[in-house]
Amino acid sequence: HTHTHTQSIVMRERLVASCEKEFTLNALEHGFVEQSSPLRLDGREHNHFRNVKISFGSRWGQSTVSIGNTKVVSHVTCSAVTPFDGRPSDGFVRYRVDLSPMASADFGATTRQSEDEVYLTRLLEHVFRDSKAVDTESLCIQAGEKVWSVDVRVTVINDDGNAGDVCVLAALTGLLFFRRPHVSMEGEKIIIHGVDEHEPVSLSINHKPVNITTALFDNMITLTDPTKMEMKCSNGVIMLAMNSHQELCSVNTSKCSVSPQQMQSVIENAKPHVAMVLKKMETALSAAEEKMTEGKDK
Repeated sequence: HTHTHTQSIVMRERLVASCEKEFTLNALEHGFVEQSSPLRLDGREHNHFRNVKISFGSRWGQSTVSIGNTKVVSHVTCSAVTPFDGRPSDGFVRYRVDLSPMASADFGATTRQSEDEVYLTRLLEHVFRDSKAVDTESLCIQAGEKVWSVDVRVTVINDDGNAGDVCVLAALTGLLFFRRPHVSMEGEKIIIHGVDEHEPVSLSINHKPVNITTALFDNMITLTDPTKMEMKCSNGVIMLAMNSHQELCSVNTSKCSVSPQQMQSVIENAKPHVAMVLKKMETALSAAEEKMTEGKDK
């Protein structure tokens, strides 16, 4: 009986020097007073996103997403398993986030899932599972016998702030780009066909949630898509997930209380970002799907 140790990370948060914090906050404050718009160290407007890049791998279910310098890869796989007794025709979708030790000086190698990994994993469960983004009944192979268990593994390669938004987008793009094997029945026998012998099947996705993080500061200052330094200097963050129908899928706040007015303005500000991210994703996705099917036809 061997124990398998999985490599993961523990937080060793690099403390922010008070001069760094002061400089960041003074710039925000000064810009706010002088130009009624906070000054961000990377030159962005308070409600501007960094550049969003989405690319797909050479296999179904592999994607890479970056927002600014924060970069995440996702890898979606599946296996046939026995369903729970109480839910005989429900498949499973399992999420896991790992922080690569290379991602940041704040992470060090250990075998236990760190606080941050648990937090980001729970965020994915909250955004996707609680909002029923994936139709788990469509993962049924034979009720009570076999269902698909889909594994969504997300790895943070580089963390320069706002890893939550990037992880959610990586999980979403991975799920949309994933194909499960085709299944047929011969009498009582379940036959799972390889990708080379039968066209694989895409997952049934009910809606597409996108997460938008906003950092909160004094004087009602809010910054969209905060960098690592901005997150460390903030009073707290609001993370909200919204789909293309502008429905809220989840709201998470940390370290702060938020007035209804402020929450409303954060929600309004998130809408154009969600539309922009989804448009970028659809373009990259259809190009990648075309490439995959072209490659198969040759």
